[in-house]
Amino acid sequence: EMMQFSDENIVLASFGLCMLFGYLLSLPSVWTILFPSKNGTIEADKLYLKAGEYGETELDNRWSVFREPLNSWSSLFFSFFGLIAIFNGMRDLYQNPDPKFALAAEPSFSIAFGICAVYLGVASHLFHATHLEIWRKADAGMTNGVVLPLVAFSIWNRLRPPAMEAEVLLGISLVILLSFTHGYLPYGSSDILLPVLVASMWMLELYSMVSRRSTSLENYGLFFKCIFVTAGALLLRLADIKRKSPAAVNNLLVVYFAVVFLLAFLVGVVNIEVPVGIAAGLLVLFYPNKGHIFWHLGASYSLFVWWRLLCLKPLDLNLTFDNNACYVSTLILFVAFKNAYRRIFMCVPSSTSPLAWWNSKVKQRVFILLEHIVFSVWGYYVVIWLPDAGKDPSELKSNSSSSSWLRHSVLCWLPPIAPSDLFHLYYLAKVGTHLEDIMFMFTLFVLDRKSPAKEVNNDLQGADEEKGGTDTQSDTRLVTVSQQQNTSSSPLPPEVEPSYRSKEMVMHHSVTAALCLSSYFSGYLKIGSLVMLLHDLSDIPLAMVMIFVNLKLSYFIQVPAFAITVIAWIYWRLWFFLTVIWSVIYESKSLYFSLTVPSCPVRHCTWAEAPERLPFLLLLGSLWLLHWYWLQQMLNKCIQELFFSKKKKTDGVM
Repeated sequence: EMMQFSDENIVLASFGLCMLFGYLLSLPSVWTILFPSKNGTIEADKLYLKAGEYGETELDNRWSVFREPLNSWSSLFFSFFGLIAIFNGMRDLYQNPDPKFALAAEPSFSIAFGICAVYLGVASHLFHATHLEIWRKADAGMTNGVVLPLVAFSIWNRLRPPAMEAEVLLGISLVILLSFTHGYLPYGSSDILLPVLVASMWMLELYSMVSRRSTSLENYGLFFKCIFVTAGALLLRLADIKRKSPAAVNNLLVVYFAVVFLLAFLVGVVNIEVPVGIAAGLLVLFYPNKGHIFWHLGASYSLFVWWRLLCLKPLDLNLTFDNNACYVSTLILFVAFKNAYRRIFMCVPSSTSPLAWWNSKVKQRVFILLEHIVFSVWGYYVVIWLPDAGKDPSELKSNSSSSSWLRHSVLCWLPPIAPSDLFHLYYLAKVGTHLEDIMFMFTLFVLDRKSPAKEVNNDLQGADEEKGGTDTQSDTRLVTVSQQQNTSSSPLPPEVEPSYRSKEMVMHHSVTAALCLSSYFSGYLKIGSLVMLLHDLSDIPLAMVMIFVNLKLSYFIQVPAFAITVIAWIYWRLWFFLTVIWSVIYESKSLYFSLTVPSCPVRHCTWAEAPERLPFLLLLGSLWLLHWYWLQQMLNKCIQELFFSKKKKTDGVM
């Protein structure tokens, strides 16, 4: 009975809650309790240092406890539209047993989007009211992440990734969202992330319009409103930033009014967006410092329009897509998920002391270990257990009746290429993680070249050389820069494993990523899954040994663990890897073309009949040689640790 809300009641309830929140927070008695200050001011180290970019800071705002009253109140537009989405989602969840629209059938997306929008409105409101850095980070993070539930629903509704239900896709999007609000995020990344996410939504909608999915005229109208309102709001925001340059403001407003008139031509002058847009442009023409208000209004309304657009999509639960767009979007999704997992782990607190057990090195090794355990279990399930599911265990003892290509490599070259959707999803996830590793290494390379610590270090060293000595103030400045790099909004990531910067590791990951991509596009999914699985299985004991070493456990624990690691490495990466190479040389055949064109039988294909065999073998051979190199490095490290380190300690005592 409590959920019997009409559309009008939902709007009134949302508006009333936002007004009540803003009113209570504006009371001086409440404000001093929530945000205590010393001598009437907040500590400088907690404030956002670039608050002057907002024009309202130049006005006399002593009539309010808020530093930017208008910007603070206009931020609540996000919360207002978010509450509408939450109430509609709850109504669909409890009162709509037979939904006619796709978003009504999956109301969790509406609820998640509404919660994100409410969070964004509150964070933006508190930031403009206080100018505290903590709320700026929350505002910037959720500005990037508020569209993620809608992007996730667009992917699910239009592309349907293999073996992935709507709840799983929503969960992945929420993890990515968490990385925006609580994970490591370089300062200024909002300028890249938000346009990319918005462009992704628009591309998905355009894909829906040009595909065989039906789209109504109302959908087209909402689509154009979302695009043009977003563009107009951004132009008014830029007018606020460039308010001290009248020529720049005039040029921006010329473009703005062109956008408004084009929207009027497409949707009609009588639509409420057109007169409101004209009024907003005229107000900013005379008061450029009010432009940020309309950024809040336009951006929040665009999100609401987009959500409304998705609400009108017809329900088609039997829809499946088996095309490249589906697989590419799934691949990009896993790249983003792995990167989010990495950035969240970066901000997990750890001790700066090397003697503490939970230090940065242990944290990084745990990150690697968890990834390999998950993919080892997933790979075992789809490669070994699932193909033999339902068979008598007594028959599988001889391996002769097994359908797993781990036991019979010849099955790698027989159809189907992807035995199950879950296997296909596993393969895409592995390819995505390897691609993310390469992207992360490239990011480290770029950030290392732009390191402010290096620039300051060079400048200070030059100054010291001119003075003919050292400078204590220079050392203090270097420490300050180093401390700033450990924050979640630093331009450099927190300390990462040095191996990520080594040439050998870059080469190893590059070859592995190239091998994954080439095997996918050539149809070598089964043989490629064996390479992925043997890597994960051998990396688990290696990661555990590194954790034991970093924890400085007893040699009675380290030595047996290292012996197990070497045995697993030799078996999986050297001996069993030769089985993979032999299968490619002797048993392989062209798979994608053989499904439509008659080809040679397995074990009887010439090199000309399977041309993709050669580049695949070159990559496998390079990887096999790297495995020998890593084994040599491990043995050298063990010998040095066991014998020469003890000798050094003995010499030091004597």
